[in-house]
Amino acid sequence: MFGWLIRTESGMAVDVADLTRSQLALADETEWHGIYLKGRKIGYAQSTTHTGDDRVLFTGLANYRVKTMGVLQTINTEYRIELSRQMQMRSFKFYIDAPGARFTAAGSVKDDQLHVSIETGHHADQVTISLTEPIQLPFVVRKLISQRRLKKGQTFRIPVYDPVTHEVADMMIDVRGEEQVEVNGFMAPAIHLVEKFRDLPTDVWIDHDGHTLLEKGGTGFESRQESKQQALAFSREKSGDQFLDLVALTFVPLTTDLGDPSTIKQLRFRLGGVSAELPADEAYQHRNADNIVVIDAVVFPHDSSSVELPAELVRFLRAESVVQSDDPKIRELAKKLVGTARSRTEQMQRLATWVSAYVADVPVAGVPSALDVLSTRKGDCNEHTVLFTALARAVGIPTRMTAGLVALDDAKRLTPGFYYHAWPEVWINGLWVPIDPTLNQVPAYPTHLALATGSFADQSKVVHWINQVEIDQVEVIR
Repeated sequence: MFGWLIRTESGMAVDVADLTRSQLALADETEWHGIYLKGRKIGYAQSTTHTGDDRVLFTGLANYRVKTMGVLQTINTEYRIELSRQMQMRSFKFYIDAPGARFTAAGSVKDDQLHVSIETGHHADQVTISLTEPIQLPFVVRKLISQRRLKKGQTFRIPVYDPVTHEVADMMIDVRGEEQVEVNGFMAPAIHLVEKFRDLPTDVWIDHDGHTLLEKGGTGFESRQESKQQALAFSREKSGDQFLDLVALTFVPLTTDLGDPSTIKQLRFRLGGVSAELPADEAYQHRNADNIVVIDAVVFPHDSSSVELPAELVRFLRAESVVQSDDPKIRELAKKLVGTARSRTEQMQRLATWVSAYVADVPVAGVPSALDVLSTRKGDCNEHTVLFTALARAVGIPTRMTAGLVALDDAKRLTPGFYYHAWPEVWINGLWVPIDPTLNQVPAYPTHLALATGSFADQSKVVHWINQVEIDQVEVIR
């Protein structure tokens, strides 16, 4: 069985029964798509379906170019997924190849367990996940549900494995009904779906055979069905002037002079543009009913070991697929860096100062990995954050990762404004305290607006805010 539920218009939940390959009527075929960002073509994607006597094989690749802080980078992704005749996943392989960063995840399902091998540039790991129901990878979901008679009002729940974050979570798909959509200059009949994964919505239009005609994400990315010739026809000029900078997507103008950010006691501003909630457990950041956000300068709480770590926070002491705090190299280095420092304040200062000096601030468009950063010694805020987090957890300090915006007006020679940023937070005496190893701020100045906190996977929640935030009425209090 697929392990899906369909909620009909009447609200009744029914199981999707076993569907064999003959019932699914999948054909051997290849699809091509152009990838766009804010209307500008940045790459292409190809996907193929191949049916055999005892399996269905899905493969795909994508090639696109993006700029980060003025640096043009080419990113390649590929996947290969094998399903049984009953459309249950047997195995998969997925990789991302970007300048200075390579990530590979390969896995197989056996006896209700998913066995996964994860490789980054300088690290390999084996992980096993126990499954309570069959799972799929996101790349094949549309093909599978298209085999049902889709009706407006239906909702699909599909357990999906994310190979990048290494987590299983439900993908919810709402059927909005039949519509007309433009494809290559012509209007074509389509079924409008809204996919929601980790609460992030994507609008998709497919035909009755499951071909994706158009896909729109909230960040300005689009995928459009094209011929092979059309898909491959995009600029490869080295200058990259026609490519939008990803940093610019998060940019929010700042007209107020910040002055020396280290002397700011409080930053106040009106936050608009989105209705998503801010993290609820940020002690130094508050948002009132009038959408006025107040960020106070952080004062380190008294470092007491008498405050017991809540059970739900124990996970912030553990290693993750990209935060290898249990690796001997990380543990040995962390212990050496902390040395004889006993207070959390001094330990954090030593770790942050070292990471800030050790890691060259270079944009990297890939999946960050603490061990890779330790080897390459380069990266942006994401790389600084995963390395610091691994070192801090390695010496027993609960640490989580935060994504949000930081106000800058001269440090990076950028146009004054709020920019996407990532930084860690450490748990001290019952409070989460922000640390910024990228800018070497311990604690981080009140120029940091936290939008999403938690593990590496939780950082994806910041997509709710990208290109939608409005900030005005900025007031600096010293």
